[in-house]
Amino acid sequence: MRVVLYVFTFFMIMVLHTAKVGARTPSRGNSNHRQNTRKDNLNHKFHKLCLQAHNEYRAIHRAAPLKTNSTLYIFARSWARRLADLDDTSHVTHRPVRDFGENIYWMPLSVQPYEQYAKLAVKAWYDENKNYDYVSGGYSGATAHFTQLVWASTKSVGCGYAVSEKKNHICCLQLLSPWEY
Repeated sequence: MRVVLYVFTFFMIMVLHTAKVGARTPSRGNSNHRQNTRKDNLNHKFHKLCLQAHNEYRAIHRAAPLKTNSTLYIFARSWARRLADLDDTSHVTHRPVRDFGENIYWMPLSVQPYEQYAKLAVKAWYDENKNYDYVSGGYSGATAHFTQLVWASTKSVGCGYAVSEKKNHICCLQLLSPWEY
C-alpha cells in the first residue's frame, strides 16, 4: 500500500510540475515569437483602406461615416477565404445567413500588394450610382452595392480579402450592418 502511495504522490508531483512549466512556455515557438499585430496585418490594412474609401463616398451623399465592426471583419475575412478556396467565379455564393448586407468583388490575375484592391473594390460598388434612379429611389439589383454603400442607416462595416491558391483571383468582401435596401 505504501508503494502505491509513493507512486501516486510522485505521479501527481510530475503532473503539477509539467502543468506549471507548460504554463510558462509560449504556445507557439520560442519566447522571441512575435504575434502578428494589427499594424503588420495586411488584411487589417485592407480593411482600413476599405473603410476609408467607404467614408469618402458616403461624405459625397452626406451619410455619416461608418465604424469598424470586428465581428463583420472576422466574418468577411473567413467568407472571402472560403470563396477564394473555391477559386471559381462562376459559382460565387453569399453567406447563408443574410442578417447584414454583403458585397463581393473578384479581381482576376491579382498581384501584390493585395491591399491596393480595397479602394478598387469600393469604387466598383460605388460606380453603380450611374444606374441609380435618383428621382424614384428605391431598390434595384443593378444598384444594390451602391445603395448599401451610401445608405444612411448603415452604421458599420467589416472588410476582408483572400487570394486563391493558384493566385488567379482575389476575392474582396464587404459586410455592412444593418442590412437595408
